[in-house]
Amino acid sequence: KRKYYKGKGVFPPSSPLVRTWNILSLLFSLYFAFSIPFRVTFFIDGRGPMRDQAVPLVIWIWLVIEYCIDVFFLIDIYLRLRRFAVNRFGKVITDTDIIAAQYRSTWLWWDVIASLPLDVVAWMIVAQSGSEPLFLLSSVRIIRLVRLGKIGYYMRFIDQYLNELFPRINSAVTQAFKIAVLTLYLNHWYACAWFGVHRFLEMENHNTWATVDGIATYLPELGRHNIANEDIGPGFLYLRSVHFVVTTMSSVGYGDIRPYSLLETCVELVVVVTGACTFAALIGSVAVIYLHLDSHGEISFKNR
Repeated sequence: KRKYYKGKGVFPPSSPLVRTWNILSLLFSLYFAFSIPFRVTFFIDGRGPMRDQAVPLVIWIWLVIEYCIDVFFLIDIYLRLRRFAVNRFGKVITDTDIIAAQYRSTWLWWDVIASLPLDVVAWMIVAQSGSEPLFLLSSVRIIRLVRLGKIGYYMRFIDQYLNELFPRINSAVTQAFKIAVLTLYLNHWYACAWFGVHRFLEMENHNTWATVDGIATYLPELGRHNIANEDIGPGFLYLRSVHFVVTTMSSVGYGDIRPYSLLETCVELVVVVTGACTFAALIGSVAVIYLHLDSHGEISFKNR
């Protein structure tokens, strides 16, 4: 069976190129879901990786990699519009007009919005004003997170590939893995939100969780805190935030980091409720896996 339809230049869904492309699309989307909130929340102008305008080589390499991923998603728009066949009602459609029409009616505008080159505008503003570039360059990339709406779309392909590679894989295993990954990302997002409340919404508060914890200092002469002390980098800020989220989601709650305002209390409540739900789902999935592995249990008895 041909994997490439000569004359039409269309690749069917079963081709190695399409499968690899879908996997990379999912991985790059998950990468943006991790890196962008971290950069926006924990990178502070004039500190960390861009202190005194001296940008280390590793940061340039990182930026180049991210812009290469942006180019990947621009190519992705063209391929899904003209070159990737679609499955409709169990039939592979290779007509480019139908492929384009279906893509326009589903994900095209999501992908276009998520790929807008706002970074170019940000670099122009930085070049003209001579301002600190770090926060601006991080903030404009938030639009890339629009593509997270396609995670479910990508996961359907991944489930199909896993079922073809491992036809006897227990669905509870894949479900437990998905919940575990979701839990990790929730911990990350909540850690970013926890520090973001201190940084963006409580600038004028004397007592925030960060100032009491000693990683930030309130400056009476300015009427606000300094976000973070000079000797503390984004890595340590992130670890303290993750520490709070993990202990709260797991209901351990050491109490060394706790809310000091109504807004922080509301965030903590959301973290607690979410943690209870995700851990219950994860434990339930793991329990199902062990039930199927138990050769002398109830399920094994029924199968006999």
